Amino acid sequence: MNRSRGAGRFWNGKSTPATRLSRTLCRQNMKSYPEFPICSCEFHSPDGGEQLIPVEAVNDPFLYLPDAVPFTEQMEVLARRYRAFDIDWMHYPAFQAASFLQPKSNLEHQRRRDHFTELKTTAESQGFKIPESITRLYMSDEIIDRLHHNCVWPSLPEEIVRLPGHSELALFLFLIEGQGSGIWHLLLYPDGSNIVVNADARFGCPSGYPPGKVRDPATINVQRCFDSLNRLLYQYFVESELHDQAYIERLSRYFDETKTA
Repeated sequence: MNRSRGAGRFWNGKSTPATRLSRTLCRQNMKSYPEFPICSCEFHSPDGGEQLIPVEAVNDPFLYLPDAVPFTEQMEVLARRYRAFDIDWMHYPAFQAASFLQPKSNLEHQRRRDHFTELKTTAESQGFKIPESITRLYMSDEIIDRLHHNCVWPSLPEEIVRLPGHSELALFLFLIEGQGSGIWHLLLYPDGSNIVVNADARFGCPSGYPPGKVRDPATINVQRCFDSLNRLLYQYFVESELHDQAYIERLSRYFDETKTA
């Protein structure tokens, strides 16, 4: 991550006069659109205050991607054993770290790119616009392989769906917290704009998770998370790098201890 960019220049997420005017005009044209309670997920300050982010991240959060972590043969052995449940439980964190750091296979990458392309085509055919940052994220194998957050992962829906009660709006799932405490979607407006919303279940996944337990979309609770997708991506990237540092420490400790054992 190149932290030298934008040093000393930060944005607190508050509106400028231009964006306030744009939003006012937008509201005048979207009076029937729903209002949502404000989100309090992990990407928000615990005290509810504004968090500062570098100005450059507003336009290009990918400047703050985690650095690539070299994946060694030793790590590959641990990752393979982790998936086979052949784990030394005294060193479980190291086995898990190796599994999380392992790059996706070529087939996994291809399937993700193909599915994203289908979803984007469907959204655009219905008059919606998928933001460039989401396209860049899901169409880049390198970017996907540099994200190793310990519980929040890029995840696509099976299909684009409409917001219950507001069929003029669409939902696009793009990020999931593994324990279910955060399920982030883009709420797509017909004018091409979007906001980030957090829900307590997945929209657009009719197969259900766990299988056979499909939530009625009308009962899913939705919260307004961020007006800026790039703001969320920046914070996600920063957290991911912190987790990479923890993974590397766990693996270094494991290799040091087993080498001298």
